[in-house]
Amino acid sequence: MQAKYAYYDQMTGLLNRRKFSEKSDEFKLFMPPYCCVVMVDINGLKAMNDTYGHEAGDELIIGAAECLKAAFDGVESIFRIGGDEFCVILTDPQIDVESCLDQLEASCQQRKGHYVKNISVSHGFASTEEFTDFRTILKTADHRMYENKRSYYSAANADNTQNQT
Repeated sequence: MQAKYAYYDQMTGLLNRRKFSEKSDEFKLFMPPYCCVVMVDINGLKAMNDTYGHEAGDELIIGAAECLKAAFDGVESIFRIGGDEFCVILTDPQIDVESCLDQLEASCQQRKGHYVKNISVSHGFASTEEFTDFRTILKTADHRMYENKRSYYSAANADNTQNQT
């Protein structure tokens, strides 16, 4: 029972930042033969909270976590590492990351809730196919996720500008 409270996020049921830190420390010392890190961040959480309140934001976070669980079915290392940030660590080279991310996008688009009409996430990944150091894999996946996020907001701003003219 103590491990559950120590290592699991109460809101989402995912592993928490404490467990992520322990796993990261472990991988910094000993890398498995294959490792892929997927970083995911929810788009629009602040706007959802500001417009509809934190109950709506919580619905968005819980929905994103459920979409992640569905997309990465069977993967045990799915973490909520921040308010709207998640990380998936894969050690099975047989898992097709691109297919999982396609499934994540589809699940997010179909997700309906009381406040949430669909969910948008940004993501990035890196693996031992490119790098040998866990810190570099993690940093690269995070950087790619933020590049994806900038593209999302850039496109959204362009759409808003077009709609105003």
